[in-house]
Amino acid sequence: MPHQRTARKIESPRRKQAATTANVFLALAFLAVILRGVVDLGAGPPPPEESTLQRALPDAVRFEKHPDPFPHYLAYGGSGNVIGAVVLTDDCPPPVKGYMGVIHQAVGVTDRGVMAGIVPYSHNETPYYMDMVLDSGLPADLSEVDLKTTYPDPDTISGATVSSRAIIRDARAAAIIAARSLFGVETVEPERDPSVGPVPWRAILLACCLILSLVAGRFGSPRWLREATIVLNLLVVGILVNSPLTLSVSSRLMVFNFPGWGSTYLILILLYLLVSIPLSGRSYCRLVCPFGALQHLADRCCPWKITPGAAVVSLLPPFRKALLALLLTLAVPLGMSGFSQIEPFYALFSFRMTTLVWIFVTVVIIVSLFWRRFWCNAFCPTGTLLALLSRLIRPVKGKFDESI
Repeated sequence: MPHQRTARKIESPRRKQAATTANVFLALAFLAVILRGVVDLGAGPPPPEESTLQRALPDAVRFEKHPDPFPHYLAYGGSGNVIGAVVLTDDCPPPVKGYMGVIHQAVGVTDRGVMAGIVPYSHNETPYYMDMVLDSGLPADLSEVDLKTTYPDPDTISGATVSSRAIIRDARAAAIIAARSLFGVETVEPERDPSVGPVPWRAILLACCLILSLVAGRFGSPRWLREATIVLNLLVVGILVNSPLTLSVSSRLMVFNFPGWGSTYLILILLYLLVSIPLSGRSYCRLVCPFGALQHLADRCCPWKITPGAAVVSLLPPFRKALLALLLTLAVPLGMSGFSQIEPFYALFSFRMTTLVWIFVTVVIIVSLFWRRFWCNAFCPTGTLLALLSRLIRPVKGKFDESI
């Protein structure tokens, strides 16, 4: 890109100061994120609030914590008799990982062996996925299940399969342990096991697409192959499995929340990054990212282009670094996780966008008609993070294009 070569020649004091300030800000943000992760590891899961216990067993008027045979909260009715108990899934091993770690739940069980309520009260899932699960009413579907009779588990939620599967399996296991250990109820196993992984052919297709992307990004493949790879990843990574890399995922990895083995699609994406960054730099941005693919297709549709000035182009890298630092600081150390969802990827490719997201995506695509990969080059925090990694991990020698 000619304007990028021109921008590198500009070494004005203003640009140097902007770059230095952005680098310092970003280093401090990374340090704060990692420290937050260390603190959270040492602190363990948070205790449930009284309102959480009440939602798990609505008929109870008070709760009393007991340590044996495992930590639980005995629930008392209005006449002072024990009507059930609330147990935490953390206290009923083994823990079941969701998309990005263990989902902490309070499970209410009556003394008759009936699941009274399921309340996920703390988690590290991608907020978009958990919103889908909660909006679907899945926890309510698990209520009033009699553990003494054969019963089917509710279906997992399409688009949030891993998270919903973890909620079902973990809550059911905790309820069975509580019913048997605390009240001597003879329970039965459900009709089917929700721990079965995603449809195999989707994972195989995703793996094939990522291998093709690795070849196309590394070996100077012909243009038609790169174009076909971009379109294929738009359909597979974006629409079929809707598992793009996002800042929400990256920020959770930074605080040591790793995906469970059930998160097959995400694990494949992370393995691709592990191999591709040393071999071909940011080939994920160029070939795999479905939102980048949309902008690429928009760029091909319009012959008229805007060429940003050299001064603007030279200030974009420090601006992107400062934006990444700001979002990480707000999302992790300050606990405002919504800022890690500024990228519209999940909502866009599941076609569950709000009006605001529709407007945002439309504006980006329109501008991308005239400004090549507008979001990628001017804003994308995930692309900025991958750019930093590709500079830290020097790619081996080979023929590949590092530009976006």
